[in-house]
Amino acid sequence: MPPIYHRDVKSSNILLDDKLNAKVSDFGLSRLVDLTETANNESHIFTGAQGTLGYVDPEYYRNFQLTDKSDVYSFGVVLLEIVTSKKAIDFSRQEEDVNLVMYMNKMMDEERLVECIDPVLKKTANKVDLQTMQQLGNLASACLNERRQNRPSMKEVADEIEYIINVLSQEVTETQLS
Repeated sequence: MPPIYHRDVKSSNILLDDKLNAKVSDFGLSRLVDLTETANNESHIFTGAQGTLGYVDPEYYRNFQLTDKSDVYSFGVVLLEIVTSKKAIDFSRQEEDVNLVMYMNKMMDEERLVECIDPVLKKTANKVDLQTMQQLGNLASACLNERRQNRPSMKEVADEIEYIINVLSQEVTETQLS
């Protein structure tokens, strides 16, 4: 089956069922990728940049090359929203902080990620919860790398989330047993 580039990965297009399993919705902007029509069988297509402000991969926006890593970038924004409980774009924030990615890049450069975690989540979080949120923030940062070739694949992102959940839940179990 050929790959599909969604082009509009955002929190409102990720639905949860009654067991909290995620389902991606709204494939209105998506593109089915026929690798035979791409130049040199590369995994990108040239197309006008479309998507939601705050989630669009800057490389895709600049050079109109849509790749699977464009959706990885957008998912990184979703991860930031989960950790911070902030919107991708919020004009009520100070001018330099309107874009969540720009704000978080600044905070991560200053090693202040923990300050950005939603205070309501932090209030009830234990040490493992905070570690989980920090690791998810670091994963988001990898997804948001300015250069797409330095971003993980979605498979690697999914594997890393599984790892974070499994390793940290194992630590909780071991702590409870001792």
